[in-house]
Amino acid sequence: MNQVATAIKQKAFNPLVNSFSGMLLKVLKPFKKGDFIEIDGQLGSVAERGLLQTTITHLDGSLTIIDNSKFYSSSLHNLSTKNIIRLDLTMSVCYNEDMSRVKESILSFLNLNTKILKSPAPKLHVTRLKEKYVEISIEPWCLLDSFMELDQELEDHLKLHLTSLGFQIELEELDYENIGVTA
Repeated sequence: MNQVATAIKQKAFNPLVNSFSGMLLKVLKPFKKGDFIEIDGQLGSVAERGLLQTTITHLDGSLTIIDNSKFYSSSLHNLSTKNIIRLDLTMSVCYNEDMSRVKESILSFLNLNTKILKSPAPKLHVTRLKEKYVEISIEPWCLLDSFMELDQELEDHLKLHLTSLGFQIELEELDYENIGVTA
C-alpha cells in the first residue's frame, strides 16, 4: 500500500513541479524556441516549449520530450549563445586493457589540446561491446570555429596517442595520410 501512495503522490506532484518549472523557464529564459541546446547528453534544437514539457529535435530529426523540471535538476548548455559545439568521437579498445587507465589517458590527451573546452567537461561512455573490443564514445566540446579542424583530425591523433602508450585499439579506420604520418 505504501508504494501505491508514493506512486499517487508522484503522479500528482510531477505536473505541479513541471508547471512551476515551465513558468520559471518563461521568466528566466535560459533558451528560446530554435536555440541549439544540450541537456544530459540530449543535443538538439528547441522545437516547442510548453508549460509542462519541452520538445527537442535532434540532428537526425528525431524528437525527445523533456519534462521542464529536468532543466533545473540537470546541466543545461545553450549552445546558441555560447558558440560551442560537441565533437563525437569513437574509440574501440581491447577488452584486456585497464579501462580506468584508458579513460585517464583520453582525458589527459584532451586536456592538453588547447582547442578543447574545459567546460562543459568531456564525457566518456561505453556505447557498444564488439567481439574483441569495447567501443567508447568520447564527447569533448570546442568553439564552433575549431569544429571542422578538430572533427577531421582529433580522433586519429587520439588513436595514435593511445597506441604510443601501448594500448591495443582497433586501428582499421586510421587515416595516416591526413595526419602527416607515413605508414
